[in-house]
Amino acid sequence: MRFIFFILLTLIPLRSTTDKEHNDKYCNDNYCLAKRYISMNPSKGEVIWQSQETTEAIQWRNQLGLFTKTDVPIPPIEITLSPYTWHGDFRKVVSPLIEYNRSKLSREFHTVREFKFPGSNIEVSIWGQSIILSCHSPDDLKLFTTIERDAYSLGGRRVYVTLPENFKNEVPDEYSQVSNYTNFNTGNEELVFMNDLKDEPANSNSTLEFKKQIPLEDYVVGGDLILSKNFGLFIRSEKGVLGGLWGYVNEHAKYPYAYVDRFFVDSSIRGTGLGKELMNLFECYAKSRDISIFTLVTRDFQAPKFYEKLGYKVDSTMPKFLMGPDGTFYGSHHYYKIVQLNSNIKDQ
Repeated sequence: MRFIFFILLTLIPLRSTTDKEHNDKYCNDNYCLAKRYISMNPSKGEVIWQSQETTEAIQWRNQLGLFTKTDVPIPPIEITLSPYTWHGDFRKVVSPLIEYNRSKLSREFHTVREFKFPGSNIEVSIWGQSIILSCHSPDDLKLFTTIERDAYSLGGRRVYVTLPENFKNEVPDEYSQVSNYTNFNTGNEELVFMNDLKDEPANSNSTLEFKKQIPLEDYVVGGDLILSKNFGLFIRSEKGVLGGLWGYVNEHAKYPYAYVDRFFVDSSIRGTGLGKELMNLFECYAKSRDISIFTLVTRDFQAPKFYEKLGYKVDSTMPKFLMGPDGTFYGSHHYYKIVQLNSNIKDQ
């Protein structure tokens, strides 16, 4: 579930229009292209945004010393959209994102292991030392002791449990509530509880049924359910792809939403405003599909403050979820943003 920020060097003319009028025109000029072009090459897509300065103009300004110390001279940039982009297409062009995330995490957190608990509907995910359980009935809670023992034998040391709000009185006393949030898929209010497992000998034989092991960079939250709705935005220049955003739209949820699963901007263009531009285009594209809820997950070592500046709010947090090579713990944060769809913006 990466991330960076920028102020694009363009000569912006003074406008008498209000911010709302400007934003409406911005979306009308950019995101409606998404529905007009259905068959696209995922490796390229349709150009939906371009920088306003040519290479010659940038060189001229640089030679005359017109750049300030905070300016970052960059070549002409374009951002492309492909409504049908697989995760593999995005991964191929943002290898620096993978390297960065791996450098921040202890090796044991480089993969996610998924298990099934026999005789129940409980799905168990183990991220290094972190165990995630989703409970759907009070009977699931009766299996905690066994699951904890089995997960401990597989290296788990912290348990995070998500469950409907009406089950809260059934949770064992040693668990403490760390978050509550709205599940946009079901529309239910859910709670997150956490418990640090005691460091004591455990049964070395686990009854958990192993399903699969997935490299962290390939793990997609919910994306396998709605693959036809995956999309990609790519930042391109004459040097190639310099970053992008990959996610999906779930139009069948109780509260339809768009999810940012991967987001990256190359260090050569950080501080230029392109990260903000990319998020603006993501939101415009989502609104073109009548989506007004935007969500994402980020970690402490990534860019939570960046999203907060864009109006995103923390929905839930899992403290001490991931661990770095030096033993530092990082929290995982789910952010959301809800906007009002503008009925005046129509497909072109």
